[in-house]
Amino acid sequence: MYFFNPLQFNPAYAGSREALTVTAVTRAQWVGWDGAPKTQFLSVHAPVLKKKIAIGATVNYDKIGARSGFDAMAHFAYHMQLNRRDLKLSFGASAGIQQAQFNFSGLNVTDIGDLNYQQSNSVINSNFGLGLYLHNNNFYAGASMPRLLKRSFGSPTDNAFYQRHFNLMAGYVYKYNSVIAIKP
Repeated sequence: MYFFNPLQFNPAYAGSREALTVTAVTRAQWVGWDGAPKTQFLSVHAPVLKKKIAIGATVNYDKIGARSGFDAMAHFAYHMQLNRRDLKLSFGASAGIQQAQFNFSGLNVTDIGDLNYQQSNSVINSNFGLGLYLHNNNFYAGASMPRLLKRSFGSPTDNAFYQRHFNLMAGYVYKYNSVIAIKP
């Protein structure tokens, strides 16, 4: 899903396609199993102000078992032309909310007296991200940190956190002919 949704993890990607871009993806694993993972993702982004500035938004929903998460982020990017070969460098920032929800009351547990499994919990936190994106018509590379803040998504004693991740991406578009292009 990251290949089709770079904006999900790199805010500098906003507006890089130089047009209004809408992406919607859904994925369901192990269909028919109770608690199987499900993910939905929607992104919208576009350049504004002579294509030097871009704005965008992403919404993401994940559910696996008794846990679910919802993220809504706003993205801003600034694009710079580096040379006449159409090489551009973008700087991006994002801000938004992340919600984690736990509904353990429906689980079958061995210790019925364990209070942790007799309740539901929902936590909402803010978060921020940064990114860089270098690209032209045939090449792209980027670096980002979509969660700058290490935030707890459980009770203070759970030691459950949204972790900080550093992402790197790179690729090249091989044009086989006028119809087919390979993008590893």
